[in-house]
Amino acid sequence: MEKTFEQLADEVNEIMNRVIPENVNCRCAVHSIPPAIVDALFAEMVKQDFTPVRILKSGSATVVFWKDGSKTVVKCGVNETPDDYDAFTAALAIKIFGNNSRLKKVIKEKTVVQQIKKKKGKE
Repeated sequence: MEKTFEQLADEVNEIMNRVIPENVNCRCAVHSIPPAIVDALFAEMVKQDFTPVRILKSGSATVVFWKDGSKTVVKCGVNETPDDYDAFTAALAIKIFGNNSRLKKVIKEKTVVQQIKKKKGKE
């Protein structure tokens, strides 16, 4: 279930109304919002958007039902053994990035292979 920009904006406004005290001017620049409020807003967004309600296992498939009413389905490969942790983290990554293609694109663009440094005096 893809949300529209308006729906996302409404959700953010609702969260801000719950988290930001009434005496704080919300029209101020983002950098002037106290860090504690930013942290509380982030914590509320994470809690709301990525909280699983139920995790259903069925053969090689795992279905994660989220608090916002959506669900994410992941399946393990043919020769792989189903693993609860791997299935949930894969579902969470897809939930965060929207779909597997975007997730793979981010991984491809952001992954850097670090060269192993040799210790001095050893070859």
